[in-house]
Amino acid sequence: MKSIVSMRFLNSIQHSIEDVIGALKANQILTAKHQAKNVIIGCAALRSIKSGGEIFEPEEFEHLFFNPFIGLSQFEKEEVMRFINKIMSSKDNTWIDSLIKFVKQTEDTLGFSDGLPDLRSPIGFQAIIRIVKDWERIGKELGLPSLLPRAWSEKY
Repeated sequence: MKSIVSMRFLNSIQHSIEDVIGALKANQILTAKHQAKNVIIGCAALRSIKSGGEIFEPEEFEHLFFNPFIGLSQFEKEEVMRFINKIMSSKDNTWIDSLIKFVKQTEDTLGFSDGLPDLRSPIGFQAIIRIVKDWERIGKELGLPSLLPRAWSEKY
């Protein structure tokens, strides 16, 4: 279960936080606020897993049936809604520090107190993709076999 939670965190929360920060830098305040709302709800859904929440992240239209609050106490639900309302009604961007703190608390709650690697960083998954891409180019020039199975690189 911890691997499912960590992948959901890495795939959705990390990218969404980067989107919030990018929107703030571009002065797209409303976009940042709406993405922050998604971050908070995503964190709530992940926190709820420890107490019976839904394990799998919804696809496309399945989100209509996904309840991110299952498993949370009434207090936790109200806390999440207060935080969202605070951000949405804010006249400035000081809420970003609280959002980052909330995400960090979620990591801690889920047992990732040392933090998870940043997939988009030079030491994260993107670096692996770059290395493989470079190796494929060099390997091809030298007549070496591919690192990836042939089926992975063929079109279907």
